[in-house]
Amino acid sequence: MVPGNFDPECGSAQFFGAALRALREQKEIALGEMAAKVGMSTPYLCNIELGKFPPPSEEKLRSIAHELGHDSDELLAKAGKTASDLSVIINKYPRQFAAILRSLRKFRESDFQVLVNGLAQQFKPDAVPADPPWSATRKEKTHAQIPVDWKLLVKAFAE
Repeated sequence: MVPGNFDPECGSAQFFGAALRALREQKEIALGEMAAKVGMSTPYLCNIELGKFPPPSEEKLRSIAHELGHDSDELLAKAGKTASDLSVIINKYPRQFAAILRSLRKFRESDFQVLVNGLAQQFKPDAVPADPPWSATRKEKTHAQIPVDWKLLVKAFAE
């Protein structure tokens, strides 16, 4: 699987279990040690890795990701899940976010860096022109007033 691309197997117990085992073994963490660190029984974690049980809850997945030093959103995706805080954000403007996400469906990883750089130029306060072209006709929010966590965006695309 190419990083950043969706794998149709994501979410299946077998795919997730194999991915989890590979991540754990890369970190050279024993099965029993990992189970203890994340508050699971060793047989339960073993059955997850074997694909006999479905991926655990979001809370457990975040704990596992932390212990593995892995991004929790990526691990959730491998489990076929989306972080609950994202659902809250999307539910605020469901049609708009659905349209945005669907329009990004075929983006390659390099396209996202271009998108983030373009957004930064448009919305970052120090990159905003003194008089944006629409400001004369619309006295609503200007770019500088839109709260964007640029550190989070930059971190997400720097990895």
